[in-house]
Amino acid sequence: MMTYRIRLLFVFFLISSFLIFKYISPALNKPKINLDKIKFEITTYPMQDIIKRCQKDFGYSEQDMIILEQELKRFLILATVDHSSIGMYSQHVDNLWHTFILFTKKYKQFCNKFAGKFIHHVPTTDDDKKNKNPAQAHSEFENFIKLYEKTFNEKAHDIWFLDACEKNNIL
Repeated sequence: MMTYRIRLLFVFFLISSFLIFKYISPALNKPKINLDKIKFEITTYPMQDIIKRCQKDFGYSEQDMIILEQELKRFLILATVDHSSIGMYSQHVDNLWHTFILFTKKYKQFCNKFAGKFIHHVPTTDDDKKNKNPAQAHSEFENFIKLYEKTFNEKAHDIWFLDACEKNNIL
């Protein structure tokens, strides 16, 4: 009877150790994100060929591309440091993101290097838009703006508000 209890205790110890090692230990040893380093590296990431392709495909000016590049990189910084799903709130920034994704090898390398995982693009369908609670959508956008302003210590660029203004005939 005693050997049975010892064996049972030993098995319990092994299972507990395994669970701690597999699930709890990695969470405790997770490296802290160096936000300044990530911001610098993503901000200086070369995208010349991607920018040229986007400009050709969508007819953006040089000045437009400077803004779009900055804001896409900021969006990707947010997607890297905030592990929840972040919505895309600018069709113009999204156009540059689509172009980046077309450069599949570069995009995959970028994601692995900076986010440690693939940053998926999840398009919204018309049905998604119809079924989404307007209060929830507004709250998610507000959270995006708050995260943006907290991360970059400045007001969000106007491009993030442009789609909402065009949709509501404010412009």
